[in-house]
Amino acid sequence: MGYLGTNMNTDTSWRSIYVVGGIAALLALAGTLSDIVLAIMPGWEASTVPATIQAWFTQLETKPLLGLRNLDLLNGAISIVQIPVILALLSKGAHGAMGIFLGVLLSSRGTLLMGLVILTGRIFSRFTGWAGIVGIGLLMIYTIVFTFVPEPGPAMMVFAVSGGILMIIWNVLIARKLFQLRTATGS
Repeated sequence: MGYLGTNMNTDTSWRSIYVVGGIAALLALAGTLSDIVLAIMPGWEASTVPATIQAWFTQLETKPLLGLRNLDLLNGAISIVQIPVILALLSKGAHGAMGIFLGVLLSSRGTLLMGLVILTGRIFSRFTGWAGIVGIGLLMIYTIVFTFVPEPGPAMMVFAVSGGILMIIWNVLIARKLFQLRTATGS
């Protein structure tokens, strides 16, 4: 368990997920390279991103492929294609690997900072901010311990479950408030 991916799943029944994960990684690479190539082609560069809602609709009507690309449809598709890659990595035991650790830690910092911003603002409740901060903090502790401790033990699940529940609460509170803000602005 844990410890930089030393718990490798070598069961032959997992071979197909490794193949699907490998193919998905190549498809994601092709999509990423395509996006880069499109971004440097005349008529597809960053300056073609519309600035107003009306311009978005006009672009989608007159140049639908460019409009969809500017809406990051390709990046969304790449994210979906990468799901089998993540599953293959997790089945291989990479959940305790340094790369996964750094990815989780870096993305968690964004949630932590957003929780701190919510605490200092006046739009969301302080409880919402604290739910995000404590929830992501517990998940970060779980990730750190699971990555670096050879046998973290079942007690670490308390951190994972508690952090997960707080993050669910945080997301519900954020969604509810955003919907309230939408109706408060009359839209």
